[in-house]
Amino acid sequence: PETVLALKPEELRSAGLSQRKAEYIQTLAVNEKVWNIDWNGIDDEAAVARLCELRGVGVWTAEMFLIFHLQRPDILPLGDIGLLRAINISYNNAAPRSARFWSNPCRKPGGSTRKSRPAIVAGATASLT
Repeated sequence: PETVLALKPEELRSAGLSQRKAEYIQTLAVNEKVWNIDWNGIDDEAAVARLCELRGVGVWTAEMFLIFHLQRPDILPLGDIGLLRAINISYNNAAPRSARFWSNPCRKPGGSTRKSRPAIVAGATASLT
């Protein structure tokens, strides 16, 4: 946080951030809700929910925080278009698959789909109903 706070908004903007994103980053750098939490004691879904309460933080940002800052490698960010494109390229799909497809790939007999969809796939088993 100290490194971010030492930068002027113009310096953050020169790194490619919009004015709004630069403000969000500096606000998060001083926000006690982020830095004074024992993140190891919070499961993935609760951590994402807690982070999303903060202004400027959405699900994608929260998942990136879990992956890169908290070093939780079992997060599958289904809202990451780059990841979805990479999966499509790897499996040679002619038509791109949406996040909706990847969050609900199982079909019940008879062609109906499951009603639950994983918000975060931790160990490939977590789902919200």
